[in-house]
Amino acid sequence: MLSDQELIKEVSPTTRRVLGVVCLVLGLGSLALSYLGGNDISLVLSIVVGIPIIFVGISLLFGRASKGKGILSPFTLYLFGSCSALASVWGIYAGASKAGIGILIAFGCFALAKKRSKEARSW
Repeated sequence: MLSDQELIKEVSPTTRRVLGVVCLVLGLGSLALSYLGGNDISLVLSIVVGIPIIFVGISLLFGRASKGKGILSPFTLYLFGSCSALASVWGIYAGASKAGIGILIAFGCFALAKKRSKEARSW
């Protein structure tokens, strides 16, 4: 069983770079494949999935991920949550029955952003 110290162990810079590049490739690949496919619904859903993966990759490569402050800032989480909710509403309006998952992702982003902004004030 893992102890509390093992769960918060810092990841090496090489691992962060490799994971950042993998996230960028996956995010850009999902956007490119859906764009080339030409289906509007798959494009919206890939934006809901691809953009956050790209943000995580950029943050792992250049951001504050190793400083214990989380991969995404509260502003980025609010921005992504808003975009995810709008894209999901548009997907539902266009007839995609599974686009509602983006609204759940948006609520999760809003809750995490609120928690992180409270933690930032307490420091």
